[in-house]
Amino acid sequence: MRYLLIDFGASFIKTVEYNKPIDEYSNPNNFISPFSKVDSITKKELTNIIIDILKKHSNIDAIIICSILGGFYEGNIYHTWKSKRKGNASSCMIGGIFIEENTFHIHEHHAKVIGVNTYVSDIRVIGNINGTPVYSPLGDTNCVIKSIEIKDTDVLINMGTGSQVITNKSINSFIPSGRSLNVFSNFFKDLGVDFFDLAKNITLQDIDECSLAIDLNNFPESHLYQSGGSISGINENNFTIKNIVSSIFKSYVNQYTNFIDEKNVTRIILTGGIPKKIPIVSKYFLKLYPKKIIEVDNNNIENTHLGMVKYINEFL
Repeated sequence: MRYLLIDFGASFIKTVEYNKPIDEYSNPNNFISPFSKVDSITKKELTNIIIDILKKHSNIDAIIICSILGGFYEGNIYHTWKSKRKGNASSCMIGGIFIEENTFHIHEHHAKVIGVNTYVSDIRVIGNINGTPVYSPLGDTNCVIKSIEIKDTDVLINMGTGSQVITNKSINSFIPSGRSLNVFSNFFKDLGVDFFDLAKNITLQDIDECSLAIDLNNFPESHLYQSGGSISGINENNFTIKNIVSSIFKSYVNQYTNFIDEKNVTRIILTGGIPKKIPIVSKYFLKLYPKKIIEVDNNNIENTHLGMVKYINEFL
């Protein structure tokens, strides 16, 4: 069996082919997610995106998709958790395509988030797109967790568009991450400055010397949101681009210290695109926790895809 694995995220859609008999990954691709620009999408638009992705892959026997959690359908329109609209959820994003033809269109990963009582815990075919079977849609966070063996003394910090701090006992979500950082990136873009390029060159000395306090809770769903984010501590000498960017990433890493039980944690695992692309994130974690193991998960294969394969091997 050749599976097309699709991670349908809020910023990117990441795909790869998986050949189960020989345990081989091939033909990885990245596409800009529609949700990087809009907060809602019709079933037809969503289906057409998957059809276009499928055209870029040949000899596929089945499709398995993991997607962002939350959101709801209003008629034929799916609204993400980013949407300011509110409604009662009856399905996840992908399951909603097949809701009329399949009673068990939703997996428990999504059901537990949106409060739906009818769901499956295994993986099964819920429909077809262009004649290719589509299996139960999984949750992206659940697939990341599945990809790594988390021990009782580990804490996993997933840093993508959204962020979660995960242990064997708890999951804390809606922590500012890529979505929050993009607010600053868009501001600097208007000035002709690449925020993330600057971030790649931040040093520990920059972190030590930066002096601004940044509240990254600049979107309503963030866990400490009140009236929006903020920058404080500005004076006549310190409002520079370098100080702003350094202070943002100092605040970004510092926010996770509230979720780390230093006495009982021996390893901090960092997953997601941000620690892979921005070296100061792991360097500053190591400075804060010099006696802990700081591990950046640098697999060539996305953690979501690795987790999806573990579900395939478990149920199919």
